[in-house]
Amino acid sequence: MPRFAIAVLAAVLAACTVTPTDTAVTTPRIVAAERALMTGEYRYGASEYAKAALAAGDVDTLAAAVDVGFEFGDNKTTRRVIARWQSVEPANPLPWLVQGRLALRDNDRSGATEAFAQFLTRSVPPFPERADAYERLGNSLLTTTNRLLAIGVGEDLTAQFATDWRAFKMLSQVALARDELTLALEAAEQAFELAPESFDAGLLQAQAIVLGGDRSAGLEFAEYVLENADPSPKDRLNYARLLSSSEAVDEAIEVVDAVLDDAPDNADAIAARAILDLRAGELERAWERFSQLANRRSHRHDAVFFLGNIAERSGRSEQARRIYSQIGEGPNAVIAQQRISALLLSEGNRDAALAHLADYRRRHPDDGFAISVTEAQLLREVGQIDEAIAVYDRLLAIRPEGEGLKLTRAETVLAGDDVDRAIRLYRDALKQHPDSALSLNALGYTLADRTERYDEAFELIQRAFELEPDNAAIIDSMGWVEFKLGRYDEALKHLERAWAMIKDPEVAAHLGETLWKLGERERARAVLKEAYDRSPDSEPLRRTLERLLEQGDRVES
Repeated sequence: MPRFAIAVLAAVLAACTVTPTDTAVTTPRIVAAERALMTGEYRYGASEYAKAALAAGDVDTLAAAVDVGFEFGDNKTTRRVIARWQSVEPANPLPWLVQGRLALRDNDRSGATEAFAQFLTRSVPPFPERADAYERLGNSLLTTTNRLLAIGVGEDLTAQFATDWRAFKMLSQVALARDELTLALEAAEQAFELAPESFDAGLLQAQAIVLGGDRSAGLEFAEYVLENADPSPKDRLNYARLLSSSEAVDEAIEVVDAVLDDAPDNADAIAARAILDLRAGELERAWERFSQLANRRSHRHDAVFFLGNIAERSGRSEQARRIYSQIGEGPNAVIAQQRISALLLSEGNRDAALAHLADYRRRHPDDGFAISVTEAQLLREVGQIDEAIAVYDRLLAIRPEGEGLKLTRAETVLAGDDVDRAIRLYRDALKQHPDSALSLNALGYTLADRTERYDEAFELIQRAFELEPDNAAIIDSMGWVEFKLGRYDEALKHLERAWAMIKDPEVAAHLGETLWKLGERERARAVLKEAYDRSPDSEPLRRTLERLLEQGDRVES
Protein backbone atom coordinates (compact mmCIF):
# COMPACT_ATOMS: atom_id res chain seq x y z
CA MET A 1 0.00 0.00 0.00
CA PRO A 2 1.57 3.38 -0.96
CA ARG A 3 2.66 5.58 1.92
CA PHE A 4 0.15 8.28 1.00
CA ALA A 5 -2.67 5.73 0.80
CA ILE A 6 -1.80 4.56 4.30
CA ALA A 7 -1.89 8.20 5.35
CA VAL A 8 -5.43 8.46 3.96
CA LEU A 9 -6.57 5.56 6.10
CA ALA A 10 -4.86 7.03 9.15
CA ALA A 11 -6.41 10.41 8.48
CA VAL A 12 -9.88 8.95 8.05
CA LEU A 13 -9.55 7.08 11.33
CA ALA A 14 -8.15 10.17 13.02
CA ALA A 15 -11.14 12.14 11.78
CA CYS A 16 -13.14 10.44 14.52
CA THR A 17 -11.38 12.74 16.98
CA VAL A 18 -12.59 15.97 15.33
CA THR A 19 -16.04 17.42 14.93
CA PRO A 20 -18.52 15.90 12.45
CA THR A 21 -18.29 19.08 10.36
CA ASP A 22 -14.51 18.78 10.14
CA THR A 23 -14.81 15.12 9.16
CA ALA A 24 -17.28 15.90 6.41
CA VAL A 25 -14.91 18.43 4.94
CA THR A 26 -11.52 16.79 5.38
CA THR A 27 -12.17 13.17 4.38
CA PRO A 28 -13.42 13.93 0.83
CA ARG A 29 -10.65 16.47 0.44
CA ILE A 30 -7.99 13.90 1.35
CA VAL A 31 -9.52 11.37 -1.04
CA ALA A 32 -9.45 14.01 -3.79
CA ALA A 33 -5.83 14.78 -2.95
CA GLU A 34 -4.88 11.12 -3.20
CA ARG A 35 -6.61 10.79 -6.56
CA ALA A 36 -4.74 13.84 -7.82
CA LEU A 37 -1.41 12.40 -6.69
CA MET A 38 -2.13 9.08 -8.41
CA THR A 39 -2.90 10.86 -11.70
CA GLY A 40 0.16 13.09 -11.55
CA GLU A 41 -1.60 16.32 -10.48
CA TYR A 42 0.95 16.78 -7.74
CA ARG A 43 0.54 20.47 -6.96
CA TYR A 44 -3.25 20.18 -6.67
CA GLY A 45 -2.94 17.07 -4.53
CA ALA A 46 -0.46 18.76 -2.18
CA SER A 47 -2.69 21.83 -1.92
CA GLU A 48 -5.75 19.75 -1.02
CA TYR A 49 -3.77 17.79 1.54
CA ALA A 50 -2.61 21.03 3.17
CA LYS A 51 -6.17 22.39 3.34
CA ALA A 52 -7.41 19.16 4.87
CA ALA A 53 -4.62 19.10 7.44
CA LEU A 54 -5.10 22.72 8.48
CA ALA A 55 -8.84 22.14 8.85
CA ALA A 56 -8.57 18.88 10.80
CA GLY A 57 -5.51 19.63 12.89
CA ASP A 58 -4.80 16.00 13.85
CA VAL A 59 -1.24 14.72 13.90
CA ASP A 60 -1.64 12.00 11.27
CA THR A 61 -3.13 14.30 8.66
CA LEU A 62 -0.62 17.05 9.40
CA ALA A 63 2.31 14.64 9.09
CA ALA A 64 0.99 13.24 5.79
CA ALA A 65 0.38 16.74 4.42
CA VAL A 66 3.91 17.81 5.32
CA ASP A 67 5.26 14.70 3.63
CA VAL A 68 3.28 15.42 0.45
CA GLY A 69 3.92 19.15 0.62
CA PHE A 70 7.66 18.73 0.90
CA GLU A 71 7.71 16.53 -2.20
CA PHE A 72 5.16 18.32 -4.37
CA GLY A 73 3.78 21.45 -2.74
CA ASP A 74 4.83 25.06 -2.49
CA ASN A 75 7.18 25.85 0.37
CA LYS A 76 5.06 28.64 1.83
CA THR A 77 2.00 26.44 2.35
CA THR A 78 4.12 23.55 3.62
CA ARG A 79 5.62 25.85 6.26
CA ARG A 80 2.10 26.72 7.46
CA VAL A 81 1.32 23.02 7.88
CA ILE A 82 4.64 22.47 9.67
CA ALA A 83 3.88 25.31 12.08
CA ARG A 84 0.50 23.78 12.86
CA TRP A 85 2.09 20.37 13.44
CA GLN A 86 4.66 21.93 15.78
CA SER A 87 1.89 23.59 17.80
CA VAL A 88 -0.13 20.36 18.05
CA GLU A 89 2.88 18.17 18.92
CA PRO A 90 5.65 20.46 20.25
CA ALA A 91 7.90 17.64 21.48
CA ASN A 92 8.12 15.86 18.12
CA PRO A 93 11.44 16.54 16.35
CA LEU A 94 10.28 15.50 12.87
CA PRO A 95 8.54 18.72 11.74
CA TRP A 96 11.72 20.59 12.64
CA LEU A 97 13.74 18.29 10.40
CA VAL A 98 11.49 19.06 7.43
CA GLN A 99 11.59 22.77 8.25
CA GLY A 100 15.38 22.64 8.15
CA ARG A 101 15.36 20.91 4.77
CA LEU A 102 13.03 23.58 3.40
CA ALA A 103 15.47 26.22 4.65
CA LEU A 104 18.27 24.43 2.78
CA ARG A 105 16.20 24.72 -0.39
CA ASP A 106 16.02 28.47 0.17
CA ASN A 107 19.78 28.69 0.90
CA ASP A 108 18.85 29.99 4.36
CA ARG A 109 21.80 29.03 6.55
CA SER A 110 20.53 30.55 9.81
CA GLY A 111 17.03 29.16 9.31
CA ALA A 112 18.37 25.68 8.60
CA THR A 113 20.70 25.80 11.60
CA GLU A 114 17.94 26.90 13.96
CA ALA A 115 15.49 24.24 12.74
CA PHE A 116 18.06 21.44 12.84
CA ALA A 117 19.15 22.50 16.33
CA GLN A 118 15.54 22.20 17.48
CA PHE A 119 15.37 18.78 15.83
CA LEU A 120 18.44 17.59 17.73
CA THR A 121 17.24 19.03 21.03
CA ARG A 122 13.97 17.12 20.74
CA SER A 123 15.51 13.86 19.49
CA VAL A 124 15.19 11.83 22.67
CA PRO A 125 12.93 8.87 23.45
CA PRO A 126 10.18 8.11 22.55
CA PHE A 127 11.35 9.73 19.32
CA PRO A 128 14.57 8.71 17.48
CA GLU A 129 17.69 8.24 19.52
CA ARG A 130 20.26 11.02 19.23
CA ALA A 131 22.70 8.90 17.18
CA ASP A 132 20.01 8.18 14.60
CA ALA A 133 19.07 11.87 14.62
CA TYR A 134 22.59 12.90 13.64
CA GLU A 135 22.58 10.38 10.81
CA ARG A 136 19.29 11.73 9.49
CA LEU A 137 20.56 15.26 9.85
CA GLY A 138 23.74 14.47 7.93
CA ASN A 139 21.71 12.90 5.13
CA SER A 140 19.57 16.05 5.04
CA LEU A 141 22.64 18.26 4.65
CA LEU A 142 23.74 16.16 1.69
CA THR A 143 20.47 16.86 -0.15
CA THR A 144 21.58 20.39 -1.03
CA THR A 145 23.85 21.02 -4.00
CA ASN A 146 25.22 24.07 -2.19
CA ARG A 147 28.45 22.74 -0.72
CA LEU A 148 29.21 25.90 1.28
CA LEU A 149 25.73 25.87 2.80
CA ALA A 150 25.97 22.22 3.88
CA ILE A 151 29.38 22.75 5.45
CA GLY A 152 28.34 26.04 7.05
CA VAL A 153 25.26 24.58 8.73
CA GLY A 154 27.30 21.61 9.92
CA GLU A 155 29.89 23.92 11.46
CA ASP A 156 27.16 26.03 13.11
CA LEU A 157 25.67 22.92 14.69
CA THR A 158 29.01 21.70 16.06
CA ALA A 159 29.39 25.11 17.70
CA GLN A 160 26.04 24.66 19.43
CA PHE A 161 26.57 20.99 20.35
CA ALA A 162 30.30 21.27 21.00
CA THR A 163 30.40 18.58 23.69
CA ASP A 164 28.66 15.92 21.63
CA TRP A 165 31.15 13.87 19.60
CA ARG A 166 28.40 12.76 17.24
CA ALA A 167 28.00 16.33 16.00
CA PHE A 168 31.62 16.31 14.88
CA LYS A 169 31.20 12.84 13.40
CA MET A 170 28.30 14.17 11.34
CA LEU A 171 30.32 17.19 10.18
CA SER A 172 33.24 14.97 9.22
CA GLN A 173 31.01 12.67 7.18
CA VAL A 174 29.40 15.61 5.37
CA ALA A 175 32.83 17.11 4.70
CA LEU A 176 34.10 13.78 3.32
CA ALA A 177 31.13 13.59 0.98
CA ARG A 178 31.88 17.14 -0.19
CA ASP A 179 35.62 16.46 -0.68
CA GLU A 180 36.53 18.88 2.12
CA LEU A 181 39.26 16.56 3.32
CA THR A 182 41.07 18.92 5.69
CA LEU A 183 37.87 19.82 7.52
CA ALA A 184 36.81 16.17 7.54
CA LEU A 185 40.02 15.15 9.32
CA GLU A 186 39.81 18.03 11.81
CA ALA A 187 36.21 17.15 12.70
CA ALA A 188 37.03 13.44 12.99
CA GLU A 189 39.95 14.23 15.30
CA GLN A 190 37.64 16.34 17.47
CA ALA A 191 35.08 13.52 17.61
CA PHE A 192 37.74 11.02 18.70
CA GLU A 193 39.13 13.45 21.25
CA LEU A 194 35.66 13.84 22.80
CA ALA A 195 34.97 10.09 22.70
CA PRO A 196 38.29 8.17 22.72
CA GLU A 197 36.40 5.03 23.72
CA SER A 198 34.29 5.17 20.55
CA PHE A 199 35.38 2.77 17.83
CA ASP A 200 33.20 4.68 15.34
CA ALA A 201 35.01 7.94 16.02
CA GLY A 202 38.44 6.33 15.70
CA LEU A 203 37.54 4.52 12.49
CA LEU A 204 36.16 7.75 11.01
CA GLN A 205 39.48 9.45 11.71
CA ALA A 206 41.27 6.58 9.97
CA GLN A 207 38.95 6.93 6.98
CA ALA A 208 39.63 10.65 6.79
CA ILE A 209 43.38 9.99 6.82
CA VAL A 210 43.04 7.42 4.02
CA LEU A 211 40.90 9.69 1.85
CA GLY A 212 43.30 12.53 2.53
CA GLY A 213 45.90 10.56 0.61
CA ASP A 214 47.90 8.72 3.29
CA ARG A 215 46.56 5.19 2.95
CA SER A 216 49.22 3.43 5.03
CA ALA A 217 48.92 5.90 7.93
CA GLY A 218 45.13 5.63 7.86
CA LEU A 219 45.11 1.84 7.96
CA GLU A 220 47.77 1.85 10.67
CA PHE A 221 45.61 4.18 12.77
CA ALA A 222 42.57 1.95 12.20
CA GLU A 223 44.56 -1.06 13.40
CA TYR A 224 45.61 0.90 16.48
CA VAL A 225 41.97 1.75 17.24
CA LEU A 226 40.97 -1.89 16.78
CA GLU A 227 43.70 -3.14 19.10
CA ASN A 228 42.79 -0.68 21.83
CA ALA A 229 39.07 -1.34 21.81
CA ASP A 230 36.71 -4.21 22.49
CA PRO A 231 35.17 -4.24 19.02
CA SER A 232 31.76 -5.70 18.43
CA PRO A 233 31.07 -7.76 15.29
CA LYS A 234 29.57 -4.60 13.78
CA ASP A 235 32.79 -2.68 14.53
CA ARG A 236 34.91 -5.39 12.91
CA LEU A 237 32.73 -5.33 9.80
CA ASN A 238 33.09 -1.57 9.58
CA TYR A 239 36.84 -2.04 9.77
CA ALA A 240 36.57 -4.57 6.94
CA ARG A 241 34.68 -2.01 4.82
CA LEU A 242 37.51 0.48 5.34
CA LEU A 243 40.03 -2.15 4.28
CA SER A 244 37.99 -2.99 1.20
CA SER A 245 37.58 0.64 0.17
CA SER A 246 41.34 1.06 0.61
CA GLU A 247 42.03 -1.80 -1.84
CA ALA A 248 43.11 -4.11 0.99
CA VAL A 249 40.55 -6.67 -0.15
CA ASP A 250 42.33 -9.82 1.08
CA GLU A 251 42.65 -8.33 4.56
CA ALA A 252 38.97 -7.35 4.48
CA ILE A 253 38.00 -10.93 3.61
CA GLU A 254 40.05 -12.23 6.54
CA VAL A 255 38.22 -9.91 8.96
CA VAL A 256 34.77 -10.82 7.63
CA ASP A 257 35.55 -14.54 7.63
CA ALA A 258 36.70 -14.29 11.25
CA VAL A 259 33.34 -12.75 12.18
CA LEU A 260 31.58 -15.57 10.32
CA ASP A 261 33.69 -18.17 12.13
CA ASP A 262 32.43 -16.77 15.43
CA ALA A 263 28.84 -16.29 14.24
CA PRO A 264 28.04 -18.17 10.99
CA ASP A 265 24.47 -16.84 11.02
CA ASN A 266 25.43 -13.15 11.33
CA ALA A 267 23.38 -11.55 8.54
CA ASP A 268 25.54 -8.41 8.37
CA ALA A 269 28.66 -10.54 7.95
CA ILE A 270 27.02 -12.70 5.27
CA ALA A 271 26.03 -9.52 3.41
CA ALA A 272 29.53 -8.07 3.71
CA ARG A 273 31.07 -11.30 2.42
CA ALA A 274 28.61 -11.41 -0.48
CA ILE A 275 29.55 -7.88 -1.51
CA LEU A 276 33.22 -8.82 -1.42
CA ASP A 277 32.41 -11.83 -3.62
CA LEU A 278 30.56 -9.54 -6.00
CA ARG A 279 33.49 -7.16 -6.13
CA ALA A 280 35.81 -10.06 -6.97
CA GLY A 281 33.52 -11.19 -9.77
CA GLU A 282 32.55 -14.36 -7.89
CA LEU A 283 28.93 -14.08 -9.00
CA GLU A 284 27.83 -17.62 -8.10
CA ARG A 285 29.15 -17.36 -4.54
CA ALA A 286 27.57 -13.92 -4.16
CA TRP A 287 24.28 -15.32 -5.47
CA GLU A 288 24.33 -18.10 -2.85
CA ARG A 289 24.99 -15.68 0.00
CA PHE A 290 22.38 -13.12 -1.06
CA SER A 291 19.88 -15.96 -1.52
CA GLN A 292 20.47 -16.83 2.15
CA LEU A 293 19.45 -13.28 3.08
CA ALA A 294 16.48 -12.90 0.74
CA ASN A 295 14.06 -14.35 3.30
CA ARG A 296 15.39 -12.35 6.23
CA ARG A 297 13.29 -9.31 6.89
CA SER A 298 16.22 -7.18 7.99
CA HIS A 299 18.16 -7.71 4.75
CA ARG A 300 15.53 -8.73 2.22
CA HIS A 301 15.39 -5.48 0.22
CA ASP A 302 19.14 -5.25 -0.29
CA ALA A 303 19.52 -8.98 -0.93
CA VAL A 304 16.80 -9.05 -3.60
CA PHE A 305 18.27 -5.98 -5.27
CA PHE A 306 21.71 -7.57 -5.45
CA LEU A 307 20.24 -10.80 -6.80
CA GLY A 308 18.69 -8.75 -9.58
CA ASN A 309 22.04 -7.06 -10.17
CA ILE A 310 23.82 -10.43 -10.42
CA ALA A 311 21.22 -11.72 -12.89
CA GLU A 312 21.68 -8.55 -14.95
CA ARG A 313 25.48 -8.82 -14.90
CA SER A 314 25.19 -12.46 -15.94
CA GLY A 315 23.14 -11.53 -19.01
CA ARG A 316 19.89 -12.97 -17.66
CA SER A 317 17.81 -9.92 -18.48
CA GLU A 318 14.34 -11.42 -18.10
CA GLN A 319 15.21 -12.96 -14.74
CA ALA A 320 16.73 -9.67 -13.58
CA ARG A 321 13.51 -7.83 -14.45
CA ARG A 322 11.42 -10.39 -12.55
CA ILE A 323 13.62 -10.01 -9.47
CA TYR A 324 13.68 -6.22 -9.60
CA SER A 325 9.89 -6.19 -9.90
CA GLN A 326 9.67 -7.72 -6.41
CA ILE A 327 11.05 -4.49 -4.92
CA GLY A 328 8.06 -2.22 -4.47
CA GLU A 329 9.14 -0.34 -1.36
CA GLY A 330 12.23 0.69 0.57
CA PRO A 331 15.36 2.59 -0.47
CA ASN A 332 16.02 0.40 -3.52
CA ALA A 333 12.52 0.65 -5.01
CA VAL A 334 13.12 3.53 -7.39
CA ILE A 335 16.51 2.32 -8.63
CA ALA A 336 14.99 -1.14 -9.21
CA GLN A 337 12.39 0.43 -11.51
CA GLN A 338 15.17 2.37 -13.23
CA ARG A 339 17.01 -0.88 -13.92
CA ILE A 340 13.84 -2.54 -15.28
CA SER A 341 13.25 0.35 -17.67
CA ALA A 342 16.93 0.37 -18.70
CA LEU A 343 16.81 -3.36 -19.44
CA LEU A 344 13.66 -2.99 -21.51
CA LEU A 345 15.27 -0.12 -23.39
CA SER A 346 18.42 -2.17 -24.04
CA GLU A 347 16.17 -4.83 -25.57
CA GLY A 348 14.79 -2.22 -27.95
CA ASN A 349 11.44 -1.99 -26.19
CA ARG A 350 11.16 1.75 -25.55
CA ASP A 351 7.35 1.76 -25.24
CA ALA A 352 7.42 -0.99 -22.61
CA ALA A 353 10.10 0.89 -20.68
CA LEU A 354 8.01 4.06 -20.57
CA ALA A 355 4.84 2.11 -19.78
CA HIS A 356 6.55 0.39 -16.86
CA LEU A 357 7.55 3.73 -15.34
CA ALA A 358 4.05 5.15 -15.84
CA ASP A 359 2.43 2.12 -14.20
CA TYR A 360 4.78 2.19 -11.22
CA ARG A 361 4.22 5.94 -10.77
CA ARG A 362 0.44 5.38 -10.76
CA ARG A 363 0.72 2.67 -8.10
CA HIS A 364 3.36 4.50 -6.04
CA PRO A 365 2.61 8.23 -6.21
CA ASP A 366 5.03 8.88 -3.34
CA ASP A 367 7.86 7.95 -5.73
CA GLY A 368 6.34 9.90 -8.60
CA PHE A 369 8.89 12.67 -8.67
CA ALA A 370 11.92 10.36 -8.85
CA ILE A 371 10.21 8.16 -11.45
CA SER A 372 9.49 11.22 -13.59
CA VAL A 373 13.18 12.12 -13.48
CA THR A 374 13.95 8.62 -14.74
CA GLU A 375 11.36 9.05 -17.49
CA ALA A 376 13.04 12.26 -18.64
CA GLN A 377 16.43 10.54 -18.72
CA LEU A 378 15.02 7.66 -20.74
CA LEU A 379 13.36 10.02 -23.24
CA ARG A 380 16.62 11.86 -23.71
CA GLU A 381 18.50 8.60 -24.22
CA VAL A 382 16.18 7.58 -27.06
CA GLY A 383 16.48 11.01 -28.66
CA GLN A 384 13.07 12.41 -27.70
CA ILE A 385 14.59 15.67 -26.55
CA ASP A 386 11.45 17.81 -26.63
CA GLU A 387 9.49 15.23 -24.64
CA ALA A 388 12.29 15.00 -22.07
CA ILE A 389 12.40 18.78 -21.72
CA ALA A 390 8.63 18.84 -21.20
CA VAL A 391 9.00 16.41 -18.28
CA TYR A 392 11.72 18.58 -16.71
CA ASP A 393 9.46 21.63 -17.13
CA ARG A 394 6.70 19.84 -15.18
CA LEU A 395 9.14 18.84 -12.46
CA LEU A 396 10.47 22.39 -12.16
CA ALA A 397 6.92 23.68 -11.82
CA ILE A 398 6.76 21.53 -8.69
CA ARG A 399 10.26 22.31 -7.44
CA PRO A 400 11.38 25.59 -9.05
CA GLU A 401 14.40 25.94 -6.77
CA GLY A 402 15.92 22.63 -7.89
CA GLU A 403 19.41 23.41 -9.15
CA GLY A 404 20.10 19.87 -10.30
CA LEU A 405 16.87 19.83 -12.31
CA LYS A 406 17.70 23.16 -13.92
CA LEU A 407 21.17 22.01 -14.93
CA THR A 408 19.93 18.66 -16.23
CA ARG A 409 17.24 20.37 -18.29
CA ALA A 410 19.86 22.69 -19.78
CA GLU A 411 22.09 19.70 -20.52
CA THR A 412 19.16 18.00 -22.26
CA VAL A 413 18.56 21.11 -24.37
CA LEU A 414 22.25 21.08 -25.24
CA ALA A 415 21.94 17.43 -26.30
CA GLY A 416 19.45 18.68 -28.86
CA ASP A 417 22.11 21.11 -30.17
CA ASP A 418 20.21 24.23 -29.10
CA VAL A 419 23.35 25.84 -27.69
CA ASP A 420 21.96 29.35 -27.23
CA ARG A 421 18.91 28.18 -25.30
CA ALA A 422 21.03 25.85 -23.16
CA ILE A 423 23.33 28.72 -22.25
CA ARG A 424 20.33 30.87 -21.27
CA LEU A 425 19.09 28.08 -19.01
CA TYR A 426 22.54 27.64 -17.46
CA ARG A 427 22.62 31.39 -16.79
CA ASP A 428 19.19 31.20 -15.13
CA ALA A 429 20.45 28.43 -12.83
CA LEU A 430 23.55 30.44 -11.96
CA LYS A 431 21.46 33.54 -11.26
CA GLN A 432 19.47 31.58 -8.67
CA HIS A 433 22.58 29.82 -7.30
CA PRO A 434 25.39 32.36 -7.76
CA ASP A 435 27.82 30.65 -5.40
CA SER A 436 27.32 27.13 -6.70
CA ALA A 437 30.37 25.44 -8.17
CA LEU A 438 27.98 23.15 -10.10
CA SER A 439 26.28 26.00 -11.96
CA LEU A 440 29.51 27.94 -12.46
CA ASN A 441 31.22 24.89 -13.93
CA ALA A 442 28.26 23.87 -16.10
CA LEU A 443 28.00 27.28 -17.75
CA GLY A 444 31.77 27.76 -17.97
CA TYR A 445 32.40 24.37 -19.55
CA THR A 446 29.59 24.85 -22.07
CA LEU A 447 31.00 28.22 -23.13
CA ALA A 448 34.48 26.69 -23.48
CA ASP A 449 33.33 23.61 -25.34
CA ARG A 450 30.54 24.94 -27.57
CA THR A 451 31.42 28.63 -28.15
CA GLU A 452 34.49 30.82 -28.53
CA ARG A 453 33.79 32.87 -25.38
CA TYR A 454 36.87 31.46 -23.73
CA ASP A 455 37.70 34.40 -21.45
CA GLU A 456 34.26 34.37 -19.84
CA ALA A 457 34.43 30.58 -19.59
CA PHE A 458 37.78 30.78 -17.82
CA GLU A 459 36.45 33.29 -15.25
CA LEU A 460 33.47 31.09 -14.43
CA ILE A 461 35.51 27.89 -14.17
CA GLN A 462 38.14 29.67 -12.09
CA ARG A 463 35.44 30.67 -9.58
CA ALA A 464 34.18 27.08 -9.48
CA PHE A 465 37.75 25.83 -9.00
CA GLU A 466 38.29 28.19 -6.06
CA LEU A 467 35.14 26.81 -4.42
CA GLU A 468 35.97 23.13 -5.06
CA PRO A 469 39.66 22.71 -5.92
CA ASP A 470 39.50 18.90 -5.57
CA ASN A 471 36.50 18.34 -7.82
CA ALA A 472 37.66 16.21 -10.76
CA ALA A 473 34.98 17.52 -13.13
CA ILE A 474 35.98 21.11 -12.44
CA ILE A 475 39.68 20.26 -12.81
CA ASP A 476 38.86 18.76 -16.21
CA SER A 477 36.97 21.93 -17.18
CA MET A 478 39.93 24.03 -16.12
CA GLY A 479 42.23 21.96 -18.28
CA TRP A 480 39.90 22.14 -21.27
CA VAL A 481 39.47 25.92 -21.14
CA GLU A 482 43.24 26.30 -20.81
CA PHE A 483 43.54 24.16 -23.95
CA LYS A 484 41.06 26.38 -25.76
CA LEU A 485 43.06 29.43 -24.73
CA GLY A 486 46.22 27.87 -26.18
CA ARG A 487 47.92 27.34 -22.82
CA TYR A 488 48.72 23.70 -23.46
CA ASP A 489 51.26 23.12 -20.68
CA GLU A 490 48.83 24.42 -18.06
CA ALA A 491 46.06 22.38 -19.63
CA LEU A 492 48.16 19.23 -19.41
CA LYS A 493 48.75 19.65 -15.66
CA HIS A 494 45.04 19.89 -14.91
CA LEU A 495 43.97 17.14 -17.28
CA GLU A 496 46.57 14.66 -16.03
CA ARG A 497 45.36 15.29 -12.51
CA ALA A 498 41.71 14.85 -13.50
CA TRP A 499 42.48 11.60 -15.39
CA ALA A 500 44.31 10.25 -12.34
CA MET A 501 41.21 10.96 -10.25
CA ILE A 502 38.48 9.63 -12.56
CA LYS A 503 38.83 7.38 -15.61
CA ASP A 504 36.14 9.26 -17.52
CA PRO A 505 36.18 9.00 -21.34
CA GLU A 506 35.56 12.72 -21.78
CA VAL A 507 38.54 13.54 -19.56
CA ALA A 508 40.59 11.08 -21.63
CA ALA A 509 39.46 12.79 -24.84
CA HIS A 510 40.63 16.16 -23.51
CA LEU A 511 43.92 14.74 -22.25
CA GLY A 512 44.56 12.82 -25.45
CA GLU A 513 43.94 15.88 -27.61
CA THR A 514 46.25 18.01 -25.43
CA LEU A 515 49.04 15.41 -25.58
CA TRP A 516 48.57 15.21 -29.36
CA LYS A 517 48.87 18.98 -29.63
CA LEU A 518 52.10 18.90 -27.60
CA GLY A 519 53.54 16.23 -29.90
CA GLU A 520 53.38 13.42 -27.33
CA ARG A 521 51.67 11.06 -29.74
CA GLU A 522 52.51 7.76 -28.03
CA ARG A 523 51.19 8.94 -24.68
CA ALA A 524 48.08 10.26 -26.40
CA ARG A 525 47.49 6.90 -28.09
CA ALA A 526 47.92 5.07 -24.78
CA VAL A 527 45.38 7.29 -22.98
CA LEU A 528 42.86 7.13 -25.81
CA LYS A 529 43.21 3.35 -26.14
CA GLU A 530 42.69 2.84 -22.41
CA ALA A 531 39.62 5.05 -22.51
CA TYR A 532 38.28 3.30 -25.62
CA ASP A 533 38.72 -0.12 -24.00
CA ARG A 534 36.75 1.12 -21.00
CA SER A 535 34.07 3.08 -22.86
CA PRO A 536 33.85 2.17 -26.55
CA ASP A 537 30.46 3.89 -26.92
CA SER A 538 31.55 7.30 -25.58
CA GLU A 539 30.44 10.07 -27.93
CA PRO A 540 33.05 12.66 -26.76
CA LEU A 541 35.79 10.07 -27.25
CA ARG A 542 34.49 9.18 -30.71
CA ARG A 543 34.46 12.85 -31.75
CA THR A 544 38.04 13.31 -30.58
CA LEU A 545 39.26 10.27 -32.49
CA GLU A 546 37.49 11.48 -35.63
CA ARG A 547 38.98 14.95 -35.23
CA LEU A 548 42.50 13.59 -34.98
CA LEU A 549 41.89 11.31 -37.95
CA GLU A 550 40.76 14.29 -40.00
CA GLN A 551 44.14 15.88 -39.32
CA GLY A 552 45.69 13.06 -41.31
CA ASP A 553 47.19 11.23 -38.35
CA ARG A 554 46.73 7.56 -37.56
CA VAL A 555 45.08 6.92 -34.20
CA GLU A 556 45.28 3.42 -32.83
CA SER A 557 42.28 2.31 -30.82
